[in-house]
Amino acid sequence: MSNRKKFNLDKPGAGLPFFERVVIRLVVPKLSKIFSWKKVDEIFDAELKKMLDTYMKIAASDRVKPVLVPRLIGLEDSSRFWSPVMVIEHVLIVSRQMCNTIIDLNNSRKPNWVHDVGKLKPNASDCYKSIEDDFLQFRLDYRTLFPTDINKSKSNMRFYHPWFGELNMVQWHLILAFHVIIHRRQMEKILHIICKFKS
Repeated sequence: MSNRKKFNLDKPGAGLPFFERVVIRLVVPKLSKIFSWKKVDEIFDAELKKMLDTYMKIAASDRVKPVLVPRLIGLEDSSRFWSPVMVIEHVLIVSRQMCNTIIDLNNSRKPNWVHDVGKLKPNASDCYKSIEDDFLQFRLDYRTLFPTDINKSKSNMRFYHPWFGELNMVQWHLILAFHVIIHRRQMEKILHIICKFKS
């Protein structure tokens, strides 16, 4: 029996509950006008650090063991039974994809990827050391990934998000930070459950 069936989880790519999708669709355009590009960058980097700090508190032997977390706002149901390394691998996969999308939109190019959320899931690899190294390197690379004047971009091009509809590059940037916040909370839940189980 698969873990998805064992815990009665939705299939990958099923998406968020309708109400959450609607709220996020309404909130993102408003918040993208409130938060500066620099502020979103700061939030994104701070959340990556929090996630990594939490991850490093988990014993190496526990980093590849899936942990079922309660339902979290913004977290797809099928993603609730992941190991710590699966969480950082997923964040790495999606962050790279979103960053490439932002760069393409800034250059008025249509991003070239298929809207299949199920393909953005982690591989559940046991080779967690290489994933940790990739995660650390991405955090360093991110600081110089975008042009320094990207916040002055006049690009109006949009690209479809499978859950939240057509987004411009500023809105994709905000979703990038939101995504990490959600999985940082998941990592904290995993640590809490592991510590509770061992106590």
